[in-house]
Amino acid sequence: MAINVDKILADKVFLEKIFDEMKAFKSKRGYDPLEGWEGSIKNPNLELGNNWDLLMEYLSDAIRNSNNVGCFDWDGGGIPGSSGAIYYYEYFGKYFLTSSDYEDEGPFDTQGEAELMHRDY
Repeated sequence: MAINVDKILADKVFLEKIFDEMKAFKSKRGYDPLEGWEGSIKNPNLELGNNWDLLMEYLSDAIRNSNNVGCFDWDGGGIPGSSGAIYYYEYFGKYFLTSSDYEDEGPFDTQGEAELMHRDY
């Protein structure tokens, strides 16, 4: 699995928060994460130009810099490459998983849903 973009696009309130943050980002960090965006951000078409890449790159960074609400880690018993971690983040009221070993996942509506997801690994 991966970030569920369809779920993000279907949640207009959540999507608006993301784009509002992206618009404000330039004044805070000095670069515009929407530079190169094609078309409307109110009704985004991720098939245009680099829109998909711009949104996913921003989300990946924003999630990792949001509120970390938990971590599940494991030690591989000294076997090289066998340890790792899954981190839980809250971003605008939705929950996401990031990992040293797996693709990012989310959004989940509750932290409990996110925590259940890591058990599949």
